[in-house]
Amino acid sequence: MDIMDTICFVGTGGGRMATITQLRKTAGIFLELKGARIYLDPGPGAIVHARAEKIPLEKIDCVLLSHKHIDHTNDAQVLIEAMTKGVREKKGILAAPKSTISAITKYHQSAPKKILKIKPGDKFNIGDLNIEATKTIHTDKDGVGFKFFASKKISYVGDTVYSKDIAKEHKGADILILNCLYLVNENKGKDVEFAKHMDLADAIKFAHDIKPKLCILQHFGMGMILKKPWEKAKEVEEATGVKTVAARDGQVFDVGDGVKKGKTGLERFA
Repeated sequence: MDIMDTICFVGTGGGRMATITQLRKTAGIFLELKGARIYLDPGPGAIVHARAEKIPLEKIDCVLLSHKHIDHTNDAQVLIEAMTKGVREKKGILAAPKSTISAITKYHQSAPKKILKIKPGDKFNIGDLNIEATKTIHTDKDGVGFKFFASKKISYVGDTVYSKDIAKEHKGADILILNCLYLVNENKGKDVEFAKHMDLADAIKFAHDIKPKLCILQHFGMGMILKKPWEKAKEVEEATGVKTVAARDGQVFDVGDGVKKGKTGLERFA
């Protein structure tokens, strides 16, 4: 029996104000790909909302972090504890950029069986799943995105602004996951803390250049949340011709051809 690949958007919020208000959960993404269970970017609330979604945290194989900001890492340490059964078993993998791992306590660094310090261009595997780290342009200069080579090619661009080089790295993706924090990033191009986050215009450029079968917007800041992300997804689709959806908290996408009850299959967007 084939293993079904799924992506669960445990939480679709991001940024400071979404984190504070929790109008969208900031709980990150749980992936089951080629038999590997991965928790990606567990922000505040991940442990609580993952439990509510009945995600088997004791059975996860990897806590995967793209960069060190709190809306991506806040619950990483408690998930490491869950993965290692209260730090009683030496198991699982922590994979993250060097600066992000440095932000994890020494105690929690000692818990997983393996630590992978990753940088753009690195290729590694979690079980049978091959992953490649990609570059980003962000305030955390060590930040990365990821390409997952499962039954379909899945790209998580990470927190970044648009660049042709980054889009080129993700060319060929079947599913493109974009962290569309801003509706309009008014600080784009400026040397300020908030400048290097994706807005809707960047999302349109990425979708246009990469041409995936499905583009999924998520990691919404307040501007996106209050302006109905599902309507903004339609704008991306109209501008690019790429089927685009705005993920909802708790939504599960079936990556393959089959559709589980209550879950959204990729073939519905083909």
